[in-house]
Amino acid sequence: MTLWDPKKLAEKLGRDVQLDHNNDVREHLRKLYPDHPRHTPWKLDREMIEAVGQQLIQRGKIRDEALADALAEFGAEAEASGTAALAPITAEPPQFTPIDNDGPVTTLAKRMLRIARDGGSVLTDHDVWTDANIDELVERFVKRPDFSGDGFFTKLDGQLEGASDDVRLLFAEMFLLQMLPLAQFLKATKISHIQRVLRDAQRAYDIPQEVDEALNSPLFGGGQAFARRRYEQMAVLIEFVRHLRTRTAEEIDRAFKEPLAWRELVRTSPGTREPSGLPHG
Repeated sequence: MTLWDPKKLAEKLGRDVQLDHNNDVREHLRKLYPDHPRHTPWKLDREMIEAVGQQLIQRGKIRDEALADALAEFGAEAEASGTAALAPITAEPPQFTPIDNDGPVTTLAKRMLRIARDGGSVLTDHDVWTDANIDELVERFVKRPDFSGDGFFTKLDGQLEGASDDVRLLFAEMFLLQMLPLAQFLKATKISHIQRVLRDAQRAYDIPQEVDEALNSPLFGGGQAFARRRYEQMAVLIEFVRHLRTRTAEEIDRAFKEPLAWRELVRTSPGTREPSGLPHG
């Protein structure tokens, strides 16, 4: 099993800044895990690494990309270690009952695709997936890339400054769709990202039970692009949704039923190539 110590985590998170493994890592670990026995070495798993990383991000010590890189490297080490430890299985396979882990994710994703086509919302009681709101996101976000060294959410604050609640909700729901199946981010992290998008909304919005349940069942670990290229990933998704709205009902029905038709719909969408598979993957 792959585990890191505080010193290694400080080195991985602090490639662009100076981090001290005592003050910046152990300090947060003691607060996050007060029951950890004193004088017992810290051995950090993925959840602990992400928890410490999120604390450092909130304090402005590191950026999202630093945590994403560290998690990706941890995952690569864990995968390599697991592969090296494999040995031939000689015993009979155990009896088991399949668990439908992807049910909540699949159900919510299907609903959100229908909403992308026909309108609606998963975070409020009225339609926010309107052509006008989609066009506004294209103007505010897709056509206004921020090339400064600021983090994704700082840039997003400027891009969504003055936007209505419905436009913010639309971006939050698209962000949810992008993060929904990913296993490399904790449920709490995904929820905090949604809440961060809605921080400056005029009213408060709750996370519905359907969304909360789906976030309990991630399906796969995405690559670094899902965190390091958030602007590009979201820009492609926004343009794809607008492209989807230009297709006929017959084209969309066929694409929803036939994988090759869906692939063609994705390929004809505007936007750059992205590792997520949209639009040209």
